[in-house]
Amino acid sequence: MRKLTLGDAAKRAGVSKATISKALSSTPAKLSGEKIPTANGRYEFSIDPSELDRVFPHKQPSEQVTEQISTPSNLTEKQYVNSALEVEVKMLRDAVAVQKGIAEREREISDELRKQLERTMMLLAPPPKQSLLQRLFGKP
Repeated sequence: MRKLTLGDAAKRAGVSKATISKALSSTPAKLSGEKIPTANGRYEFSIDPSELDRVFPHKQPSEQVTEQISTPSNLTEKQYVNSALEVEVKMLRDAVAVQKGIAEREREISDELRKQLERTMMLLAPPPKQSLLQRLFGKP
């Protein structure tokens, strides 16, 4: 059986060349292949199809069509990114609203505790001193 180049392997597996390259160069190697020097001083990989299918199971044509149908073709990648960012912004705004609610509730609790402390301090404070006339005649 004919060995595959990096580009042919990527097409067959339905992944990018970078993914195949990472699988070849990972430690331990997920995918094995031969590194063959070319005339211009570079290297070319030679990958056995059965080895490629072991790591990246070969998709049947029907599976590839199903994946293409499931993604709307009228939306661009930017629109997908924008919609994802819109969802993230909405989630962040909701989180901010929740935090504002928590801060408001804590402020109310703090004010209530401060009032309660003032009432308690009033009960514990000694009564104001009365003058001699106030004590004799009982007038406040």
